[in-house]
Amino acid sequence: MERIKDKGAKSEIRIIFNGADTSIYSPLSESEKIEIRNKYSLPLEKKIAVYFGFFNFGMNDVDTLATAIEKTAEKKDALHYLFIGDGVKRKEFEEKISGRVNYTFLQVQVGFFYLFHLLQEVFLYLPIL
Repeated sequence: MERIKDKGAKSEIRIIFNGADTSIYSPLSESEKIEIRNKYSLPLEKKIAVYFGFFNFGMNDVDTLATAIEKTAEKKDALHYLFIGDGVKRKEFEEKISGRVNYTFLQVQVGFFYLFHLLQEVFLYLPIL
């Protein structure tokens, strides 16, 4: 946090911790990480950045997301994006980032329980991959 202040942050910095129940979720073994990456065709050697949400107008500003992602193009060899979701602006979003960054889309058009399972398997585990 001090590094952020040293860089000139002009407002108060607060850390909001999003915890996980460690009796349910725990770090995966290396073989489990590889299994999940293979299941979803994710590269083994790159860091994974995850976006989960709708690609529509309104609350999820996918134009800003695309602009931010384009700024990471120089890290293309080390970073892979995983997008989970769909919406009317998905095609436009994908056109903006196509060829600039590496990414995988998991299109979800099913019920809540499938989404919950997918989140458990992919979204909650990937940050520790």
